[in-house]
Amino acid sequence: MEASVRELAFAPPSEERVRERTWALAALVCRAFVETFEDQGQARALHAQVLEWIETVGIGPELEPGEVRVLETETGSLDRRALIDGTWRSEGLGVFAWALGARELPPHDQIVDPYEVANSVLFLAEDSLERAAELRLRPRAELDRMSRVLQALDWRLQEYSLHPHAIDFGEFARSGALGPLELDGVPLVGGDLAIKGVAIVHAPEADVRRCQSIALERHRAIAWLRGAHRLYSQVEVSKEGGA
Repeated sequence: MEASVRELAFAPPSEERVRERTWALAALVCRAFVETFEDQGQARALHAQVLEWIETVGIGPELEPGEVRVLETETGSLDRRALIDGTWRSEGLGVFAWALGARELPPHDQIVDPYEVANSVLFLAEDSLERAAELRLRPRAELDRMSRVLQALDWRLQEYSLHPHAIDFGEFARSGALGPLELDGVPLVGGDLAIKGVAIVHAPEADVRRCQSIALERHRAIAWLRGAHRLYSQVEVSKEGGA
């Protein structure tokens, strides 16, 4: 498998490249979940199918060297860090599926279904290339709006990890240092971010941590879509929610 990421300027990627990056993420997510299969015969068969499909759709040039290493690692040999990173990449895949009009993005406190989202972007489909044109990139204005929403969510969740107290999140989004941010559709309780129907300060710690991971991966994905870096793995989203 060739690992030669194309050189691009720091500009929003083309629709074609977004499709290729989407399929790359789908392959990485699948490879991570394959590692959890109890049936090793089934795991090896699916792994082989993924590698064959990558060659068929020709996304080798989009894959980064580290991604190639993960994808080509024999089943049963993937290290824990790669497994964790790969499974969480499903949240970025969810953003890409939304950006290509294939599926709506779940709320900030609900994880993406990796199987459903992968299917929605034609992953492992026999006619992926023939149907690729069905995946159409949303207008730039919609991507920009989603970026403001995801940045706001990431900022609040990371800020809460550093300073776990209530704030007027709505007011901050309107007039804070990062603003104006977008909270359209984001649930608030008492002016602050809600998680599963309660204000973040009253949410279980495990739910908050899960939402922090969701927000980070989704913010990374939308930042790449807006041209933050030509390499997906090199997109940095800070503790303060910036990209």
